[in-house]
Amino acid sequence: MKRCYGWMTSYWRKQIGLDKSHVHDAIAMVCRNYTPQQCHKDYLIIPKRRKVWEDNPTKTCEEKHSFRHFDVVKAHRRNRGMIIGSVRSLKARVMTLRTTFDDNFAVSYNKSQILYRFNAIIYI
Repeated sequence: MKRCYGWMTSYWRKQIGLDKSHVHDAIAMVCRNYTPQQCHKDYLIIPKRRKVWEDNPTKTCEEKHSFRHFDVVKAHRRNRGMIIGSVRSLKARVMTLRTTFDDNFAVSYNKSQILYRFNAIIYI
């Protein structure tokens, strides 16, 4: 294992023709000898937190109707159709999802289905 410094990643990144960012530095470290093929998709990294504090009813409930925080869920809404998002909070009648268009999108438990349950860092 060798140490990698900023001037090294800068040089490799410029050879490949990438802009300056942490993601592009990681790509430059791996792809020093060839130009990578990239797909340009938006993504979001959400660290999974388990901290529970007082007077926050959405975080004290660990599981409700077999849904947990940060599960990736597919839900159906009458006016939006099929929606995919990450569970943000579990409330009495609905749960709220983080989606690409809204950070607090309420959906019904009955019309939702778990797609994936994460254990560490979430990549959306």
